[in-house]
Amino acid sequence: MFRKRQNLKSTSEIFEDELTLEMPRSNKLRINILIVVFVFQLVFFLSLSFLSPEQYQNTLRGNFRSFFMRFIVIVSVVLFCLATERAVINHFIKIRKNSGAWFLYLSAFVETSIPTIGIVSVASVISPIYALFAPPLLAYPLIIVLSALRLNFRLCIFTGAAASTEYILLAIFYTMWQSPAVTVEPMLSETVHHFVKGLMLFITGIVTGFVTLQIKGRLFNSFQAMKERDRISRTFGEHVSPSVMEKLLEQKADLRSEKKMFV
Repeated sequence: MFRKRQNLKSTSEIFEDELTLEMPRSNKLRINILIVVFVFQLVFFLSLSFLSPEQYQNTLRGNFRSFFMRFIVIVSVVLFCLATERAVINHFIKIRKNSGAWFLYLSAFVETSIPTIGIVSVASVISPIYALFAPPLLAYPLIIVLSALRLNFRLCIFTGAAASTEYILLAIFYTMWQSPAVTVEPMLSETVHHFVKGLMLFITGIVTGFVTLQIKGRLFNSFQAMKERDRISRTFGEHVSPSVMEKLLEQKADLRSEKKMFV
């Protein structure tokens, strides 16, 4: 029993080492997805702004030009930050090491702050209450879901908590400082409504973390099964026929000896 536990621990350590080496590659995939998403948004916004500038002008209350320049600057800075993070991750992949925890949490905080900056930017040209329902809000769940590719339960929780906290703080600030001259639906300005949305962001982070744990658990089971298959093959491969070997592998046979009495 002790030997079996020792072998299992050894397998677990090997799995964690391999997973540590895989994390930078998984992080790189996440960054690539984010870059594609923001480039698509940039192209889409530029296309619509040239095809129907009047619609944007009306929506933004005549502040289209200032918002347009602000949007270009923000997206450019975001893409620069993502490209820098991708370069750092490439460095860790090259040296076959995982980045430090400080870098992971810093990048998670910066990425989660992107929708917050977008909401603040929209709030500078329209009513802040309506800015809380603007398209940048939809980037929060996207970033939280993609945090699953970090393969780290705590980082998923941190991403959800950061998104929830930032959104709730914005909602409290905008609802408290709402101009009396602006008339909006009561539901939109209710603090409880925004607290529920912030809570849902946090729950999304928890669910994403749970999914990450499930993925890691299933990967470990597959890795352990491969190790067991390799152990059985090395033990019996030279002494039994291929058909018997396949039967042993299918039955996951125990390698302990067995004594039988024949009468």
